[in-house]
Amino acid sequence: MAMGNGNGKTSGFTLVELMLALTLLGLVLSGGFTLYYFADRAFVEGTVTADIQADVQLAMRRIVDELRLAYYLELAPAPPADFGDDDDDHFIFVNDDGLVVLKTRVGEEVLTSLTRDVSRYRVTFAQAGDGLVNVKLEAVHPNVSYSLESDVEILNLYLEGIKGPSASSGVYYQRETGKIERPDARVREACLVTWLVGDDQEQDLDIFRRFRDNVLMKTGVGKRIVDWYYERSGQFIEALEQMPAAVAALKAALWAAAWVLRYPEPSAFIFGFGLVFLVGIVAVRRFRKPQEV
Repeated sequence: MAMGNGNGKTSGFTLVELMLALTLLGLVLSGGFTLYYFADRAFVEGTVTADIQADVQLAMRRIVDELRLAYYLELAPAPPADFGDDDDDHFIFVNDDGLVVLKTRVGEEVLTSLTRDVSRYRVTFAQAGDGLVNVKLEAVHPNVSYSLESDVEILNLYLEGIKGPSASSGVYYQRETGKIERPDARVREACLVTWLVGDDQEQDLDIFRRFRDNVLMKTGVGKRIVDWYYERSGQFIEALEQMPAAVAALKAALWAAAWVLRYPEPSAFIFGFGLVFLVGIVAVRRFRKPQEV
């Protein structure tokens, strides 16, 4: 559209120029909104993926910690009919909302709590050998594919072994001797390190467990050491109950060992420096000539 001035000339925009400007503006706005949409979508998907991965990792760690010290363990899709009669009843399963739940006598605890309204989950427990349970936890989400799998060694399991079918979507267990104890049943000896630490949820215990699973259990000699340790732990505990000074010393040694396993590189440097320093002192004392009087 053009407008005239007093000299007979025109000024302003023609209709074609105005339409072209509006078209270009529309393209710029459309591109900006498209870029914002994809950036926002990528951010949301990235956040969902991170939450699901964190949920699976935390839930798997909790499941492993729960099952590892079970005395009685049975693979079952549902808890027993008398569930709740014993304070030590535990049952892990996936509820109707697709969330992994730990059920006890006092109620239910959601182990995958970060993504209650975002994702569903599937958990499978399967017998993987003598005293071993394979746990597989996976997210059921249209845009996120993530799962974890772990073989858990049940350290304090009754010698009668794992009960139930070869695989199940749920697991029932007890961590203390109770109603399932039988006269002919024997349990493995207590864990000396756990007894010294005093809390089976202590982070230092996870360090020793990873060392046992990832280092010792990978070799035949290491497996024999682990078996010997669990067979003798009860005897060591019984003897140490009368030796408080030795208990204090062992606790300090455990703390030092956990620090070394947690920070191997600084520990190696400190050990090397200390060794060189000690050798230097010995060499100086040995080769120093006596001063003349």
